[in-house]
Amino acid sequence: MLAWLLRKQFKHETLAAGMVTASRATRAMLYEWADRIILVVPRYAHWIPEEHRGKLRVIDAEGDPFKGHDEALLKRYESKFPAMDV
Repeated sequence: MLAWLLRKQFKHETLAAGMVTASRATRAMLYEWADRIILVVPRYAHWIPEEHRGKLRVIDAEGDPFKGHDEALLKRYESKFPAMDV
């Protein structure tokens, strides 16, 4: 849902990838490709390699960010964009 919002609101080219479901090789390729890495589950921040942490932004989804379309979650994401330099 966050990838969709960033495409819609900011016209960014985005890809969503799961920290658990994407392989290490896929994540490594995406870390190289990305200008920004946005996590919605803060506990995974330590999985981001040190050399890519400058790209890291964290939005705590404060619940289940993977349950489908959720207007309240979209509003929380949007409210945090100005401080994130997205």
